[in-house]
Amino acid sequence: MAKLDATPHADPLLIAGGGIGGLTAALKLAEAGFHIHVFEQADMLTESGAGLQLSPNALRILREMGILEKLRGKTGRSNSLRVMSGVDGKQLTEMPLGDIAQKRWGAPYLVAHRADLQQALLEACEASDNIMLHLGCRTLDYSAEHGVQFRYEQNGAQKEQKGCALIGADGVHSRIRALLLNDGDPLFSGYVAYRAQFNARDLPRMLSADSTYLWLAPNLHAVHYKLRGDMINLVAIVREDSLQKNQDEMAMPEILQDASRNYTGTLRTLLNIPQNWTRWPLFHRLPDTKTWPHLPVTLLGDAAHPMLPFLAQGAAQAVEDADVLTNCLINEPQYPDDAFENYRARRMKRVTKIQKAAAENGKVFHYSGLRAFARNNVLKMIGGRRMMALYDWVYGA
Repeated sequence: MAKLDATPHADPLLIAGGGIGGLTAALKLAEAGFHIHVFEQADMLTESGAGLQLSPNALRILREMGILEKLRGKTGRSNSLRVMSGVDGKQLTEMPLGDIAQKRWGAPYLVAHRADLQQALLEACEASDNIMLHLGCRTLDYSAEHGVQFRYEQNGAQKEQKGCALIGADGVHSRIRALLLNDGDPLFSGYVAYRAQFNARDLPRMLSADSTYLWLAPNLHAVHYKLRGDMINLVAIVREDSLQKNQDEMAMPEILQDASRNYTGTLRTLLNIPQNWTRWPLFHRLPDTKTWPHLPVTLLGDAAHPMLPFLAQGAAQAVEDADVLTNCLINEPQYPDDAFENYRARRMKRVTKIQKAAAENGKVFHYSGLRAFARNNVLKMIGGRRMMALYDWVYGA
């Protein structure tokens, strides 16, 4: 990656948000020669232990950054993706991954704990002389005249930091987005994800721990795969009308029992294994094509384009954002407002397509009746190799 000959600004570049997108951007920009200040609301930079699918398009970038090496021994590698009918338990198709994915897309398809990736990024940031982390900082507002004045609250005191530019990487409920675009709250999608983990020894014998499984059924779909060690990560997603924010652990939710009552014994058995589940309502936004203000302020990851998880691309697109944004700033280091406009133009078509594809997958996964019958027949006919070609635009880009 190209680097700056000299730091273009006396003031640092500011990032609000210390998640995967914010830390990746901090590392990419610091490597290019920028001085970075990251402001995170949490008092400690920790992530939940939820599973994360790391697709080749993100892994190629993380490998170049040296992060993939830091994850050595902490990732899982599925040999295939098996698409299953939740109604009768039969396999619909199997897409090869493993070495074939590496050869086709230039990087493997891995799975990991989200916390492990966050920790690897955090350690790299802490080792960089160009990055300063500020924890326990709640964003208040900013002004954008002659750079940026970022105002925040820390330990009950209001503080201010001057910067040359500001990147909002503060998630789906982004405060920076609200200040920049004033376009309302994200939308509740009508989907709720129930997440759980259990030991691989409890996996039904007919299922392989070395594959990722996608179960399709009316009004419910489920994904599970093996993480490092012997843990299986399981996510079941159902339609729900009510929006509750309780994320406490619970026994198997009644809605999963009801949704799976008429399905194959394998899927029912799978859903009955975990002792505790965590409930996560899923939020998104419609693809955003309007013009953003021409300011030294921009958005990244879920703050810019929150998407449903039905293409497993949320984290990967944040990593891609960080890569493109860094290249744009390297090309126009003196004019971050122009660089940010170029970044948005370069990313808009791709993230919009992925947002739409993810939303469409959610509908297709939950088909019932004749539509489910037609979907299943198409999957049986297309085969795993041809199915890989359908993902070239995502993983090979």
